[in-house]
Amino acid sequence: MATLDTVAKIVASLPETAETSSATGLRWWVVKKKTIAWERPLRKSDLAALGARAAFLGKGTILGVWLPDLMTKSSLLSADPDVFFTTPHFDGHPSVLVRLAGIDAKTLRALLTDAWLGRAPKRVAQAFRPPRPRPEGAPSGSRPQQPGGDRAARHRPGAGRSRSDDRGRTSATRSRGRPR
Repeated sequence: MATLDTVAKIVASLPETAETSSATGLRWWVVKKKTIAWERPLRKSDLAALGARAAFLGKGTILGVWLPDLMTKSSLLSADPDVFFTTPHFDGHPSVLVRLAGIDAKTLRALLTDAWLGRAPKRVAQAFRPPRPRPEGAPSGSRPQQPGGDRAARHRPGAGRSRSDDRGRTSATRSRGRPR
């Protein structure tokens, strides 16, 4: 069973994150001013929309989590509907509500890390991700070996050069007489 303090510890372990709170005292977590997760008590309209499930899902602390996309949301909702749920308020939005009493710390860490990766600036996210392991026998360079050698990959005919026509115009100015 996770709590808001569990969420705070997990998010604090991610780079460039901060915890803040609203004027009403609700907690939320951000990376570079982009929301990752937030405390989200259910409203009367949420309880009405949940119907019979409201008695079960409405107990305990609810966390809203921003997701990378709607496909992730759909898979979470179908994977464990007793933990992940949504209300009509979040229809079409890539976020899901999480019943903290029903989620373990390992799953919560994975969920929050995915949310962080989706919202963090690219340079921060790339620095955080561990390097991919190289396949056995692969060269030690950063790029995989291309057929024909590395020179062939960098020096394709015409790569990086503009071509000119018989009047000396380059391909960038040929179509309309101005750079694209």
